[in-house]
Amino acid sequence: NMSCKDKDYYKCDDCVNAWDLSRNYSCNESPNPVTDLEREVEIGDCVEVNQNGDRFWIQVIDVCVCFIIGIVLAPLHFPHPFAVGDKIRVEIYHIYNVDKGCKNHS
Repeated sequence: NMSCKDKDYYKCDDCVNAWDLSRNYSCNESPNPVTDLEREVEIGDCVEVNQNGDRFWIQVIDVCVCFIIGIVLAPLHFPHPFAVGDKIRVEIYHIYNVDKGCKNHS
């Protein structure tokens, strides 16, 4: 898996931890945190993450052991250290929601 070893992405360490959110807030905040990447997320799916108070979707291009790499989809509402179309890395615990096959976000 080449891009798992590549480093040409933004590593979103400051993305919000969806696991903490789902424990601390209502289930609406993070209705669907991922617990098993291999089983729940595939290349081509879209996942929702949150950085700088902005929830947005990325399309998965690689599923690695504990993280995924995806392409940022529009729209972004706030300033970020990445732009629409950039590759970012998010850890399993950053994922709020999964859109299988990216049906609602392509």
